[in-house]
Amino acid sequence: MIYLIGLTVSGKVIDSESGRPMAYAVVILHNPKDSSKLTGTYTDEKRTFVLKNVKAGRYLISADFIGYRKTFIGPLEIRRDTNIGTIALSPQAIRTEEVVVEATPPKVRYEVDRKVITPSADIVSRGGSAADALRGVPGVKVDPQGNVEIRGSDRYILFVDGRPTNMSLKEIPASQVERIEVITNPSAEYDAEGNAIINIVMKRRKVAGYGFSLQGVANSYLGGMLNGTFGLSTGRFQPYIRLRLMRWINRPLVYGEYILGGDTVAMIAEDAVSEDRTAGGEAGFRYLLSEKDRISFEVGSMYKEPTVSAFYEYVLNGDTNINFTILTLTSPRHHLLLGYDHDFSQGHTLSLTLYGSHYSSHRFSNDSAADGYVQYEGRSVVRYGFGEIRYGRRMGDFKLNAGYKGEVELYSRYDSLRVTTPNFPELPDYSFNGRDETHAMYATLSSNLGKLSYKVGLRLEYMDRKFNVTTEDAPIRVKYFAPFPTLHLSYPYGGRNRFYVSLSRRVWRPYGDVFLPIRISEGRTEIREGNPEVLPEYSNTLEVGTNYSLGPLSITPEIYASKRENIFDIREYPYGDGYNVMVKRFINAGSGYDYGGSLYLQGSFLKGLLRFNLSPNYRRYSYANITSSEYGGSASLTVFALVGMLQAQIDYTAPRRAVWGRYGQQIYTQIAFMTQVKGFSLVLSAMDPFNLLRYEITIEGEDYYSYKCNRMKWPNVSLVLQYNFSRDFRLPQKREVGIENTGERLLK
Repeated sequence: MIYLIGLTVSGKVIDSESGRPMAYAVVILHNPKDSSKLTGTYTDEKRTFVLKNVKAGRYLISADFIGYRKTFIGPLEIRRDTNIGTIALSPQAIRTEEVVVEATPPKVRYEVDRKVITPSADIVSRGGSAADALRGVPGVKVDPQGNVEIRGSDRYILFVDGRPTNMSLKEIPASQVERIEVITNPSAEYDAEGNAIINIVMKRRKVAGYGFSLQGVANSYLGGMLNGTFGLSTGRFQPYIRLRLMRWINRPLVYGEYILGGDTVAMIAEDAVSEDRTAGGEAGFRYLLSEKDRISFEVGSMYKEPTVSAFYEYVLNGDTNINFTILTLTSPRHHLLLGYDHDFSQGHTLSLTLYGSHYSSHRFSNDSAADGYVQYEGRSVVRYGFGEIRYGRRMGDFKLNAGYKGEVELYSRYDSLRVTTPNFPELPDYSFNGRDETHAMYATLSSNLGKLSYKVGLRLEYMDRKFNVTTEDAPIRVKYFAPFPTLHLSYPYGGRNRFYVSLSRRVWRPYGDVFLPIRISEGRTEIREGNPEVLPEYSNTLEVGTNYSLGPLSITPEIYASKRENIFDIREYPYGDGYNVMVKRFINAGSGYDYGGSLYLQGSFLKGLLRFNLSPNYRRYSYANITSSEYGGSASLTVFALVGMLQAQIDYTAPRRAVWGRYGQQIYTQIAFMTQVKGFSLVLSAMDPFNLLRYEITIEGEDYYSYKCNRMKWPNVSLVLQYNFSRDFRLPQKREVGIENTGERLLK
């Protein structure tokens, strides 16, 4: 038969480690005799490719992307329009006979609606937590304690594998993380709570075989960590186990000054020690019932016990006391997950998820001196669960996603205070219990107008919150309902480059003791007070950015503007009655705006042996009685050699203001060296080797001044040893030679 009409060859390209489809990967059609190039294209915004006007014959097909190993498929016999399925790309590796140095993909990768961070690409954070892996990411700031802010706010929602979690970023080892997704303008498919979403995707075995990883960490503060993971895949059955055991110790030097009503209270910590012990893990599996049906299951537990103790001088009215303070917290946590997915046909799916968790805590603190003590004890229990159904369907050029999510949270808390010093007021014991019920319905519609890709969405959320408090005669009840529209646009240009725009509305609702009319001790000089009048904070954010590649250099500028309503903040005022105590009360500080941007530069030179990242940030904000700016940036340099990799990183944050006071500047430095021999990797790193890091807070008010500085006593030097082993199985192949089995088959 003579073919007069050109044929088409189509498919898609994914990342072999994350399983995520890849846009702008290069796909080439080759002559199988000499591998010469015949024609080529890029994967589009939908991560698919189409080679047109192909003559019938025998061909090789290759797929390639910066930082990944070039993959060949075939030879294939093309006699009609053919969909070759999925091509999986793996990170590129440089190997010698004795030493193995893996050339990793870029640490930060931009996609249409998110930043994707690969912790394995950053050797300075390999022995740390997921929070450490976020250092140097545009728009993200990590303080010395590992607390994370995104564009000046810590009001983000944390997910693990796309679902809520009772862990924090500091409790998740970076070695167990495959990638971190920072979504600053989420679509309507995500919860509307928070100014951003951080999704942690954990490592799992994806190809047939088994593998395990064991990591040990020791540092100069006599702390350490032991992590282990095991994954297995038989094609249909994919079980996994993750275990972690941590004991972090820090000895900060804390000093400061408090001036209240003309009295000076000076505090200098002498032997401050913070210790955090954590043990836990998860076990679960994914099982392929058929080519169209999958189930998933996970169960996990974690026990956490942080302790902080310190001796310090306490000067009041000229009299000096030697104080001892201790804080302990125990908190066991458990969760259970069930999931089911069904594929009706290509682009037509149904997903069901059930999740439940139980969290309890016991908090005890005692601040004692010669004139008496302030002793606090609190207990709380939180039970949380949700059910979600997602439906997706492709209708020609349109893709519809819709769903419903119902959440219930039950919690109870009891607090008591014992005071024997005359310098602190007596506060009544109290208890409360509450119930939060949230219902959400959402839908998104996505398609193309020529090269322009768009996704428009709407989410409707209703929350019913009810509290019973011992200090109140009647229950406290509030209801919130609001729509949350979203819009995402993307336009490709110049090959791999693209321009993107997004718009979303978000909310931050008052919660727990922030909302309730109760007072809680936070030490000898401070009380926290809830406010039942505080309203949810809403924000409307526009985000614009572009990716641009110029040879080995990738440039990503991004700007944003956000209008905020009912801005959530804190007001401090003296307790009065002769006590040297301040009260922090939660308030709404009116409306305001934020705008700013970031520029992310990453380059790879000398065939990948030299790599650098540079990320300056700027933010301008105005609300209440302040208008101010903050800026900062991060820079890192990685040098690859036959014996290993050397990386140096520096982060800088300029001083910034808030309604209640200001933060001081921060300079964070870290140096690390890594080498690999067969399955072993060794990392030696030093945090703050030049002793430049300071965490300073100044609070100013009428007749009140406070200054506090926290810094490390000496650099934290850590040694990380990790062993990875994996072995692939050879499964029977049908017709997908060299193609990952994802249920898509070659046409006969």
